[in-house]
Amino acid sequence: MNQSQLEKLLAICPSCCVEFQGVEKSLSPGFYSVREGQIEVTIMVAGYRLRVCVLTLSECFFVSKDQRDIFFQPSKSTRLTMISLKDVASTDHGRILAEELAQPLNTRIHQLSSLALALGHLIKDISAGFIEELFLTSEFIQLKPWEILFREGSHADSVYVLISGKLQVYVGSESDVTEVGSISRGEIFGEMSVLSGDPRSASIRATRNSEMVRLGENDFEALSKKYPPLEKFITRLLIDRIKRQNERLKRKSKSFNRVILTLAEGKTNDALGSFVHDLESESLVIAEDSVLRGFTEKTIEQIKPIQLNQFLDQIEQSSTKCHYFCRCQNDQWVLASLSRADEIWLVVDAREDSQTLEKRIAAYQRHPGWESARRVLVLLHAEREEIYGTAERLKVTGAAQHFHIQIGESADWQRLKRYLLGQSIGLVLGGGGARGFGHIGMMKAFESAGLKFDWFGGTSIGAIMAAWIAQGLATDQIVQSINKFFVDVNPLGDYTLPLVSLSRSIRLDNLLEEGLGVGNIEDMPLPFFCISSDLSVAAELLHNHGVLWRAVRASIAIPGVVAPVIQDGHFLVDGALLNNLPVDHMLSHNPGPVVAIDVSDNEPYFTDEKEIPTASRYLWRRVIGKPPGVPSILETLLRSTALAGSNRVNTNKTNADIYIKPDLTRFGMLEFKAANAIIEAGHQAGLAALDKELKHLL
Repeated sequence: MNQSQLEKLLAICPSCCVEFQGVEKSLSPGFYSVREGQIEVTIMVAGYRLRVCVLTLSECFFVSKDQRDIFFQPSKSTRLTMISLKDVASTDHGRILAEELAQPLNTRIHQLSSLALALGHLIKDISAGFIEELFLTSEFIQLKPWEILFREGSHADSVYVLISGKLQVYVGSESDVTEVGSISRGEIFGEMSVLSGDPRSASIRATRNSEMVRLGENDFEALSKKYPPLEKFITRLLIDRIKRQNERLKRKSKSFNRVILTLAEGKTNDALGSFVHDLESESLVIAEDSVLRGFTEKTIEQIKPIQLNQFLDQIEQSSTKCHYFCRCQNDQWVLASLSRADEIWLVVDAREDSQTLEKRIAAYQRHPGWESARRVLVLLHAEREEIYGTAERLKVTGAAQHFHIQIGESADWQRLKRYLLGQSIGLVLGGGGARGFGHIGMMKAFESAGLKFDWFGGTSIGAIMAAWIAQGLATDQIVQSINKFFVDVNPLGDYTLPLVSLSRSIRLDNLLEEGLGVGNIEDMPLPFFCISSDLSVAAELLHNHGVLWRAVRASIAIPGVVAPVIQDGHFLVDGALLNNLPVDHMLSHNPGPVVAIDVSDNEPYFTDEKEIPTASRYLWRRVIGKPPGVPSILETLLRSTALAGSNRVNTNKTNADIYIKPDLTRFGMLEFKAANAIIEAGHQAGLAALDKELKHLL
């Protein structure tokens, strides 16, 4: 300890000598330094009584009025020098000196308590002795944003536990980085290479200010042998990592911080304040005023960064999801929050143009936390109005996701809240030709039961149905549209010489443009995506931006039946070819449960025919009312498209939280004229699902 600093403090502030013998935690509030003897410091955290250190000559500490869970046990004969808190705070110089002198103990207390909380979440049945020994044998490391911990291919000599912050796992060189994962606070990492003896399989660097514990290879092996719970945990961790196939389960367990930054003013700002207050009842919300209550300082800038960070670290340990609430007027609190952000949610007034928005965020874009955090845009609409210009705002902010909220609509705020709490429900609608009308019958049942969905995605006919739902149409309105665009007219009826496709598809283009409008996906009131198959590169394509009807048109372009869509030089056809039930994409968009409805035709299709009849025989049998038991060219193409994606459907249906396959076997995929009967069958299936698969969601 710096003896000269202590002497300077004693020269500034009046002090007295205190005898401290044998009685634990009997000290009055004040600043103390050890004058003679020793003091053992222990803390109570996560149910453990842990030994921090022993203070000796000239080492210093604070005792505050409301100090809890920190205990001081003196040796038989201990004398202390005491300065009252009032005298310490009487001059800035005295206060700064006292804080610097007490900081080493405060840092150790912070590190030990953070380690104990992290281990308590990770390993069951650990002892206080294990935590103390790990604390003594390990090294605490701090990384700045984008600072590298270790590189791919380097020797593995340590195991780590992340205490605070966020790390990126990547492969490749610095100029060509491919992110393969992330590490959140409370996670152990690096153990697989240590156990296998192999070089590091990936590089790791911090995406924001991060602190971790490093345990050397030899100490790790010694602790594993001495404390069986650690060895058992590592074994279970390795098994879980091998077996874990559902990526969303892993994502749910990760800790992360959201910064909710409002750039709105006036009534829109007030509405958000009410929302955050409501959110606070079910989640951890960290606001500037609540933080300041933990300090004597009156503003954030007056608090030392190390003290603020330690305070926030402790708060974050109590929850896996932390929401930092900031108003743009409070710059220092905004900057402090951005340093801890994994996600930045920008809340803006939808009436504000993109140029004004760009100016508002310019100062924040220079912050290191801005680039590393995922950004989400929330647009507040004062009244129900036509939505436009979202794409430009997304470009300006670099947001990967967005929400439209009508300020006066409680349903919109509840939907946003469900997303923040990880409770939003995603609905995936699969393709299946005319059977897809059953989706709307099921939605009719869900509506009557009050079941709300928050995110919509689909493929082929499921893309059309999901698009109408995401546009905010009621099921009765959608039924009218189905009849207008699929029953009253044959959308594929403009047949042509089949050089590219059986249908010219001009009629379908016109019907989709009329039925869905000419707006963009970004401007839809509810989140939506659909899938098409890119023939040019043999890959599926996610449509979550651009002109809605064009995206849906690509998703339903049945190969050979409907002409492909040309986009940026690529040929796009029916998404069912590669991904007819895109649960995987919904999992990457929506954090909550996913409901998948499968209307595909995968029933056995046999025939008594010995051979395919000739064209003349085929026509004759149809004339006499005995059609041959072979599929038409349309049925063959539809069924072939569904067959190509069947393996993907089997994988995706196991990843859905709820998978429903309504019984629509009596309807063919081309029976568009039976739309109303299919809708009713879907309605009955939806009612049955509400009593079974969906019961726990109500």
